[in-house]
Amino acid sequence: MTENRSKNITDALCGGLINAMYIFPLAIAFGLYSGFGAVAGLVSALAATALIPAISGKGEYPYLCSCPIFLIASDIFMRYGKTTALVAFLFSGVFLLIFSLFGKKPYELAGKMPVSVSAGLSIGFFIIMFIKQVTNYFEIGAVGNTPFELFKNYASVGFHANWRTVLYSTIMLVVLITYPFKYKKASKIVSPAFLGIVITTALNFLLNPSGRESDIPELGALDFSRSGIVGVTLPFNWFGAVLGGLSLAVIVIIGRAALAQDSLPGRSETIALGAVNLILPFFGALPVTASRKGRYGKAFFTGIVTCLFIIMFLTAFKIPVQRIPVSPLATVLVITAWLDINWKTVAAGFKGGILTAALLIAAALCTFFFNLIIVIPVAAAVGFTAAMFKKNRKDENLS
Repeated sequence: MTENRSKNITDALCGGLINAMYIFPLAIAFGLYSGFGAVAGLVSALAATALIPAISGKGEYPYLCSCPIFLIASDIFMRYGKTTALVAFLFSGVFLLIFSLFGKKPYELAGKMPVSVSAGLSIGFFIIMFIKQVTNYFEIGAVGNTPFELFKNYASVGFHANWRTVLYSTIMLVVLITYPFKYKKASKIVSPAFLGIVITTALNFLLNPSGRESDIPELGALDFSRSGIVGVTLPFNWFGAVLGGLSLAVIVIIGRAALAQDSLPGRSETIALGAVNLILPFFGALPVTASRKGRYGKAFFTGIVTCLFIIMFLTAFKIPVQRIPVSPLATVLVITAWLDINWKTVAAGFKGGILTAALLIAAALCTFFFNLIIVIPVAAAVGFTAAMFKKNRKDENLS
């Protein structure tokens, strides 16, 4: 008994440290570039990382689709404002709780969606992320509420890159690409994104030790007060909040179903995801995104230990955290979006015939040109309808 308890503690400590290194870069990147702020990303990461395993009764939690959640939230924020985006997360919690009433059925339907729809969405998400983050990578100052507006604004702004920002971003890019392939075992312990942050922050200190009059955007002081975390402002849009909440809930179901291997998630996990979005209405599903299943991922208290490590890191390295250059975080988001693409699914979509390929391309283009909170439910409805139609035809043939 003592030996098992000691092993559980060791696993929790090792798993917590590993997960903390994965969660920290994504949390601040998603929070910062969504418009909510780095603090919102961190606080939601801490809450969901601690609460989801506790509520669902599972010590390990899977890697969920992070970029779609970020992009939908960012889209709502840009179109309708921060208040609407926050309420949208509340509604996503409500919708997830409703979905939980149907047990595994939503995941079963999502898993049977045509590959062309899911592949098209993932490619579209990457294109949007790339366009959104290019301006942050080079710090060229392009603005726009939609990817299309942002793309058009590039021409009028012109290319006036901050080359020190480009240096930091490129270092992060090299680390993210080479480190996991050259040092596979080490990259499973020390997150590539976390390593990139350490290197670029150290270089930032070296080039500008005092931090005064820096022309490099840095993370800055983190305000964990209520106003610093939420900072709710008007206006508010019910359409954006309700439909945005539905889109967020649907994308969580689709992403979780795509990653199911041995068994689909049960009611408790869906309730946990919904409850966290109700308790803390921003990025409730994000930290599940940042975790990785691995050797040390099964201890029940791993989530809590992860939170403790992040809090200790923020406390012990308060000044270095403030000096983190933010441009490399844009690189993290682009590479994360790229890794979210299942290229086997994309290839299967193009090999499925003209209609299948056309559906894949249409799904990708719709994410670029239209409002995501409309595109996601429509794409899901088309996919679920096709899945049910295919199932009914199969049942008729069997009978």
